[in-house]
Amino acid sequence: MQKQKREQLQKQKEILVEIEAARKRLQTLLINLEYVTDPEVMDICIYELKAVQCRYQYLLKLAKNW
Repeated sequence: MQKQKREQLQKQKEILVEIEAARKRLQTLLINLEYVTDPEVMDICIYELKAVQCRYQYLLKLAKNW
């Protein structure tokens, strides 16, 4: 039982670290998007932004289900 609890806490900690990384990546992408002028690069930024947003929302959902 103790081992399961430790594993659960470790997994929760990893998810929190991933949430913070995704949040920082979102901020960076939003800042970069302001300075992009090439339409193709803008498309790349938008697709990556959407992917990171989806990941961020998924991680938040995991964290809420604890």
